[in-house]
Amino acid sequence: MECKKCKAKIEAGKKFCPDCGEKIEVAAPSQCKKCSAKLEAGEKFCPECGEKVEAAAPSQCKKCNAKLEAGEKFCPECGEKVEAAAPSQCKKCGAKLAAGEKFCPECGEKADAGGGQAEAQKLLELGKEQYDKGQYDDALKTLSKAIELDPKNAQSYQYCGDAYYKQANYPKAEENFNKAAELDPKNAGHYRDCANTYNVLKNYPKALENFGKAIELDPQNAKYYNNRGFTYYNQADYPKALEDFNKAIELDPQNAGYYSNRGSIYNVQTLYHKEVEDYSKAIELDPQNADYYVNRAVTYFSELKDTPKALADLSKAVELAPKSFVAYNHRGNIYYNLKDYPKALADYSKAIENSLDTAILYNNRANTYTQVQDFNKAIADFSRAIELEPANAMFYNARGSAYFDIKNFPKAVEDYSKAVELNPAKELYSGNRKAAYDQAVKQDPGFADRAKSPSSPAPAASPPPAQQVEEEKMTEEQEELLQQLENMEIDFSDIDEELVTEGFCLEAVRRNYTLLRDVPDEFKTAEFCIMAVQIKGDALVGVPNDLKTAELCLMAVQNSGYALEFVPENLKTFELCLAMVQKEGNLLKFVPEKLKTAELCLMAAQNYRYAFGYVPENLRTPEIRAAADKK
Repeated sequence: MECKKCKAKIEAGKKFCPDCGEKIEVAAPSQCKKCSAKLEAGEKFCPECGEKVEAAAPSQCKKCNAKLEAGEKFCPECGEKVEAAAPSQCKKCGAKLAAGEKFCPECGEKADAGGGQAEAQKLLELGKEQYDKGQYDDALKTLSKAIELDPKNAQSYQYCGDAYYKQANYPKAEENFNKAAELDPKNAGHYRDCANTYNVLKNYPKALENFGKAIELDPQNAKYYNNRGFTYYNQADYPKALEDFNKAIELDPQNAGYYSNRGSIYNVQTLYHKEVEDYSKAIELDPQNADYYVNRAVTYFSELKDTPKALADLSKAVELAPKSFVAYNHRGNIYYNLKDYPKALADYSKAIENSLDTAILYNNRANTYTQVQDFNKAIADFSRAIELEPANAMFYNARGSAYFDIKNFPKAVEDYSKAVELNPAKELYSGNRKAAYDQAVKQDPGFADRAKSPSSPAPAASPPPAQQVEEEKMTEEQEELLQQLENMEIDFSDIDEELVTEGFCLEAVRRNYTLLRDVPDEFKTAEFCIMAVQIKGDALVGVPNDLKTAELCLMAVQNSGYALEFVPENLKTFELCLAMVQKEGNLLKFVPEKLKTAELCLMAAQNYRYAFGYVPENLRTPEIRAAADKK
């Protein structure tokens, strides 16, 4: 061995250098990496098993850069204390690596030489801590430094992706998750993260591709099937979505959320009794979740017309989540329809108390005040709704009607004019303005001189009259044919023309709304289409575009919110979309980008957590993100 001070050679066993008198430090015996036998300093082979002993590479002083021999506690050049190197970590599997190990003992991954990896690991751990505390900007800075030191550590990219995702910076999240998957292609979680990000970006083919890889690597993970089911749902591929939700339930039958998700598929398929069964199972497994009661209540009321059960479920939801506005609002809607206005007012007031900045709640209460002839309070609530959502023509029209009812015709004209300005295509608004103007002139002839007379509009639009849908008795042969049509085994062209009547076509649509597309043209009149969407709102999918009017589309979406998907873009008004999103938050995906406001997106997120994926980038506020996370 050599004296660290004067470099003179020293024989084994000597305690001081014979040339300079420097005390010789005795190196602590090391250990054979193969048989664990103790090794004395200078031994080149293990005395027990003959394994060759690797010499420890000299490290470097962090102050003066002088080389340090193994075991030295102080730099021989400057006296700087030498820090003991902490064991590093495998960049692939996370196992600890002892100094000098060139390959991970757990997975065989090659270890990086030098101390960069150890420092990168420290930064990674710090970045994780910052991420867990919600300090996403700090975490990203720390993790970026870790990546600079060790650009092949998949975990650093993964946490970067997580931090970007939390900040709603989905393109950067996608970039980092993909890099993590590239570095660690056997980790199913990386593909899951990629898929979830693609879902938010509405790149559903890429989302499905990545969920497929995740499932291939981890076929027993129920969450992957559940999440892929949502992707299929977003693509309106309901059979495949149902298949995935079924698999998720098979793998994890105690997860209440999976039954609730499958229930949403049954809703789209108009299998309402099965939908209720799934919500009931979800409630059985998680009886403290208010959302399940709300979902079941909406189906009881809107589809099964079972008002008592709907009210019972909403009352339970209110009990479980007294600070949420959703259940109060839905229950208020039911009381309003029952004309029990005092109870409706109480529920809308409670909903407003729980959500002070939701415009539609003030609108709902204002409409109820008009029913009890309390127009001043109605006007105050409409005004608050307008304050919160000044671009909503529906609110100006409603307040104008309240002014009209108290015979303040000039104010009515002012509000109706604003409604027309915001939505000039809505004939109802221009008709109301004309009526208010005429009354204002009758009340005060001088009003004509002070106000510009509105141009005479076309007659105000009104919903098409409800058609009497008479059920025609089907013959045994027709019943058999209807069953085959429903199962897509035949189409109308395969049926004898004498058997295809208007009643037969309506019954076919009742059983499968998509069949309206195939109904012979001779029956597909405007009146027939009205009857069809009365039976099934989703039948709008089969109505020819030239027969789709604003009134027909309104009737369809009132019957089934999902009919909004089939409304032509030019007929999707803000009022229509707002009403639908209030009912079903996930309908935000069918709302044109130009009609999406912060208030509308907030309501959607409060009703349905995954609606956040359909919120435009410029509207993704912390409030909307918090609402989605809470949901």
